[in-house]
Amino acid sequence: MINFFKSGTAERQKPAKETPDSPEGVQRLGSRELLEKEYSDVAEMANEVLVIIQLNRFNHLNTIFGMEMIETIVKILSGLIADYAERSGGKAYSLQMDLIAVITPYGERDTFLAGLQEQVRKMEEVNFRDEDIVYSNHYTFTYIVYFLDFDKSYIPDIKIILDNMLLKLKQIGNGNSTRGEVYNGAGDPNWRLLDSLSREVKRGWENREFIPYYQLIYELKTGTPVGAELLTRWNHPERGILTPNEFLSVLEKQGLILNLDLYMLEEACKKIKNWIEEELVTVPITVNVSKLNLHREDFLPKVLDIVKRYDIPGVLLILEIEESIIVTELDSELIHTINELRDYGIQISMDKFAATEYSSLNVLRYVPIDMIKVNPSFFPGGDADRREKIFVRNVFRMLRDLGIRAVAERAETMEDIAKFEKYGCECAQGFYYSKPMCDEEFEKIIF
Repeated sequence: MINFFKSGTAERQKPAKETPDSPEGVQRLGSRELLEKEYSDVAEMANEVLVIIQLNRFNHLNTIFGMEMIETIVKILSGLIADYAERSGGKAYSLQMDLIAVITPYGERDTFLAGLQEQVRKMEEVNFRDEDIVYSNHYTFTYIVYFLDFDKSYIPDIKIILDNMLLKLKQIGNGNSTRGEVYNGAGDPNWRLLDSLSREVKRGWENREFIPYYQLIYELKTGTPVGAELLTRWNHPERGILTPNEFLSVLEKQGLILNLDLYMLEEACKKIKNWIEEELVTVPITVNVSKLNLHREDFLPKVLDIVKRYDIPGVLLILEIEESIIVTELDSELIHTINELRDYGIQISMDKFAATEYSSLNVLRYVPIDMIKVNPSFFPGGDADRREKIFVRNVFRMLRDLGIRAVAERAETMEDIAKFEKYGCECAQGFYYSKPMCDEEFEKIIF
């Protein structure tokens, strides 16, 4: 478990372990792009090892202690890892804030692993000082080690190596104790599978094989459609229609997710424009926005440019952001982006409300949200006590008072619908009403 605590008065008088003097730690790290460039020809690598180190439960720490403290922690730990890499004759690279890769020469495997374990142990024990307060920290890490000894019959691209190691890292876990593993990736057939899929995704993107599907949102009281969510499908020439869980991670790794958001937004605007020109009464369309796009400076201007180009009322468009992003990454820049979109009439939806440990009703006090998607787990089960039932009913009453429309997700049975209505939810989306459908099927129902 990661324990942070402010020392008592007596403990403050004790000499604290020195905070590593490495405020430039993050700046000393290369980027993933640089790593891929410097090691583009992995066939030339000999007697080198790739290590990826993850700071566990990063989002949980960020939620509790805030970004300022997390940035301090990351600077300190990044400096230690950079020092370690340089002493070994290698270099460290930042893959994301809580993930650092090291590539370095190694001699004897057991000796290298023992040295790595010692380095991680030191990082677990780091303390740091904030003004006159000593913070004592116990960090945990997950790390994966890949000795770059390739089967010459198949030498994967460095991007494929990184992607598979990150996938393996996720499988190992992100828990309360430090854990490491040596990975024999080149012998894993999934490497070749991902390599093949990556090439197919690139081709599919170039051929415009990614298409919009729609899933209707219904008002529970009247049983009428009041909106729809636009979902991405891959119209694969050989495998047919594929859902996002089969390709989305590859799109993200290739950076194409940034283009996909804007492409799907434009498809929604184009469709809404056609309906308006045909004088058809339409419903608002919800389009998902990825975390990566929200941090791009050009994202807001590009969104507004598309909406203005098609000259559609902003009220017919809803942009959907995951709850965990709003709760854990809320800052003045994100609030500004949301306010600018709403000033143009575009609505904002918060997805996966109450689906994760980051759920916070408090954020609704400050962020102008128009709609939330409620995870089914939020609704009390049959054995729930009176306290829980009262709480949930009052949450939906509060949402109505705030003018926030609540949509229950994954409505699959009549029992689901009855439960959503019982607690005061207004709308629902799921297979009980309709499956995701192509635009022709969607238009038959709406019009």
